[in-house]
Amino acid sequence: MDGQRDSRVSVLAQRARGAAHARNWPDAVQLWRECLALAAPEDAIEWHEGLAEALSALSEEAEAEAVYQAMRERWPARAAGWIGLAQIAVMRGDWNSAIDRLQQCITRFPDQAQNWWYGRLAYAQRQLGRLDDAEATREAWTRRRVPPAGQGWGGQRPRMAEGEQAGAPPELAAIRQLIEEGRFEAAIAAAEALPPPVRRLMESNALLHIARSVIKSGILADFDSDAPDFAGYSSILVARGPVDADRAIICFPGGAQRFWLSMQAMHRILRGFGCHLVYVRDFSASYYLAGDPARGLDYDGLVNEVREAARSLGASRLFCIGNSAGAYGAMRFALDLGAEAALGFATPTNPADLPVMRAAMARHHQKLATAGRSADLRQLFAASPSPPRAILCYGADHDGDREQAELMAGLPTVRLLPSPGIATHNVIARHLRDGSFQAMVAAMLRGQAG
Repeated sequence: MDGQRDSRVSVLAQRARGAAHARNWPDAVQLWRECLALAAPEDAIEWHEGLAEALSALSEEAEAEAVYQAMRERWPARAAGWIGLAQIAVMRGDWNSAIDRLQQCITRFPDQAQNWWYGRLAYAQRQLGRLDDAEATREAWTRRRVPPAGQGWGGQRPRMAEGEQAGAPPELAAIRQLIEEGRFEAAIAAAEALPPPVRRLMESNALLHIARSVIKSGILADFDSDAPDFAGYSSILVARGPVDADRAIICFPGGAQRFWLSMQAMHRILRGFGCHLVYVRDFSASYYLAGDPARGLDYDGLVNEVREAARSLGASRLFCIGNSAGAYGAMRFALDLGAEAALGFATPTNPADLPVMRAAMARHHQKLATAGRSADLRQLFAASPSPPRAILCYGADHDGDREQAELMAGLPTVRLLPSPGIATHNVIARHLRDGSFQAMVAAMLRGQAG
């Protein structure tokens, strides 16, 4: 009898996952409840979590909170219940509770802490005007990833980045990270503090040479002279280009407020194109659909502010660039701003279909659907009388990114650009390394396909 029950539960759980993937939340709730009614084994935390996420997607926050609370009591050593309760507080806009719960998560589960935990905490602190606390949270995340030079590495390997070569010394991975972020002085200090066996490696010497060369060139002072305040919390940042420039590039970083490179490093690349630059940031991790709640702006309000920012610069021709979640923002804003072209890397073309989309995101898409507006870029491009030219770059061997890009296949103004042999989501890194990123931006501004 136990075997029959286990078999039935396995089938129900598989159906529940399928319902969640299809965003059929009512069926997902029912199926997860049937699983839990059949004397669930100890690993049933997954079923509770699935039920809570489905309830959250249906805006049944009180029931979802009760499930997360039960999870926290039954599995106090597992992070799922704790972070679920924090997410509920964020969804409600209960910022004091969100801050308290997120801090508990980070304190109790430091080894499991994820980037978005810190991001949500900084966002909640920002909503209450606690900008110093938000900055401290951001710095805490940076310190966690890259220990300061001279303090040692504590025998711990930093979390391996996607695409990082297994077995590479962790110290070098961290120094590469510092260079990617444009923190060249910190990279030099870290390289000089390396233990002798690592210090003698060819890559170590190469990284140190890169950082020293950039510092010695004096180019940083010039590059940074017009840089926006990327350390601040404005959702729109502006860098004025040449006086006679009539073009503006509108840039949308990904969920970690980066283009793989830091925004500072990306700015040093883009300012060479002689355009005005407008940076748009999404602190609510909503694929840019939430607008800027801290300033009372919904999506349409944020679009209007971006339009006004470009107009104030004297830009009559607009172009959009984005990476990951920011690539979705770039494509969508390009449509609504009447931009000439958009360039996206690892672009989610229909976030509502992504199985990893969190319940909090589902609410933004539910609002769109209620207002009769789709989250699907294909539908939006097909319905537009004058859609922008769009290039979608993605790793050909990254199943998720390839599937999302291919949803746009066949649209007349859209070009798909797969990178053979690339299985990483950070496909933009490949294009930055080989110079094709700069070539595509130049072609986009010239009105060419790239």
